[in-house]
Amino acid sequence: MKLLYTFAFFIFTISLSTAAAEKTYYYAIEFIDKNHNFYTLDKPAEFLSPRALKRRKKQNIKLTAVDLPLSTRYIYQIEQRGAHILHRSKWLNTVIITCTKEDLEKIKNLSFVKEVGKAGRSADYEILITERKKKKAKTDPAPNPYGDAFHQINMLGGIALHDKNHRGAGMLIAVLDAGFWRADDLPIFGKIQENPYFRKSTDFVTGVENVFDTSEHGTEVLSVMAADLPGTMVGTAPDAAYVLLKTEDLRGEYHLDEYTWVAGMEYADSLGADIAVSGLGYTRFDDPTMNYTFADLGKNKAISTRGAEIATAAGMIVVCSAGNEGENDWQNVSCPADGSGVLAVGARNLYGKRSAFSSRICELNGRMKPDVDALGEQVAVAAVAGAAQVRRGRGTSYSAPIVAGLVASLWSAFPTADNESILNAVRLSAAAEYGNRPGFPDFNRAFCLLAGEKKEMFTYKAD
Repeated sequence: MKLLYTFAFFIFTISLSTAAAEKTYYYAIEFIDKNHNFYTLDKPAEFLSPRALKRRKKQNIKLTAVDLPLSTRYIYQIEQRGAHILHRSKWLNTVIITCTKEDLEKIKNLSFVKEVGKAGRSADYEILITERKKKKAKTDPAPNPYGDAFHQINMLGGIALHDKNHRGAGMLIAVLDAGFWRADDLPIFGKIQENPYFRKSTDFVTGVENVFDTSEHGTEVLSVMAADLPGTMVGTAPDAAYVLLKTEDLRGEYHLDEYTWVAGMEYADSLGADIAVSGLGYTRFDDPTMNYTFADLGKNKAISTRGAEIATAAGMIVVCSAGNEGENDWQNVSCPADGSGVLAVGARNLYGKRSAFSSRICELNGRMKPDVDALGEQVAVAAVAGAAQVRRGRGTSYSAPIVAGLVASLWSAFPTADNESILNAVRLSAAAEYGNRPGFPDFNRAFCLLAGEKKEMFTYKAD
């Protein structure tokens, strides 16, 4: 990694069996259409939640064939030829399977199969589940309720936005990462742990309804937005609801990770999530034949980018880290941050200087990437292990949730606005400090832009 609750109509199914351990590769099977389907566009309640439909109605977004589940007949025929299905993607009209080479040849010859590609190497899954007791925090507010997180919020005008009592209430944020160790246990998350959507968090890698056993990275990303322990740390959207989605397998880097990422995005859409945030990026893989090139950026070539763009078209706001590639051979933004509809976030330090590790600025289809920047050095995040409650982190993986939480807080102030209006206000609020280079967004100014008020540019000065 470069860093369940299941509806009856839930589109993605993950079922692991001992037989999967015997397979060698995962394959992506793309269908030519969605014919022979149990579902129809005139009965959307059969495959989308009321919240997802409400989000589309509010933004006048029409349902299309992209929203339909996969053809049940095609699925049946694939399974009849010996395939074990790991993921089903309605957005990509694709299934991820394991099968023998002999069965794959049979599947390739099916008339409804458009394309077959290698997605990754198969592996055994060892699932470790532990019981943890939830704890509730009881702390008296301090003079600075934000604690160590004050500067990373204040430098984007977020404190002023919160002072207007806009802290993300009514917003649902999906977080896609490699795991969320102890997010169900840490007192810093006491409020969101009781939310029904938190209990719908899902592991798309192992298929087990528990995302709280592996990787502290996602927990740290979550804390930047959701922490609510006054006097110690308060995040950028402490009043929002959260659903946590484990989509990254740390044991290898293949296109399979991208398909799993899209699986998480589709689930987020089906729940009616307003915002999705991810610190994951894809450029180079363990199988070099899967690598992307600079020429692929901005053209929806990456699997993850295609999924992000479909999510945006469905009315969501997708916020992604630009990547920590500035000092590596790649240097450019990662996928899916290259998507034109994706809000890509780079990193700077407390004094406004661009972080050396942050992916370099590039122009893709007339748009500068990353779109905006946020603090990426000395970022306050939850300390998952040890006695401390807060530690300092580094990377665009933490810049992205700073912005995503404030986007949620901004959108909560204008709940009838569409995603494009919110994104435009955020982008306009960013000072072009160095020619065409993106700068820090000012969320207080973005609020004034949406409200039709006149407001001078908010200027942050480090202490």
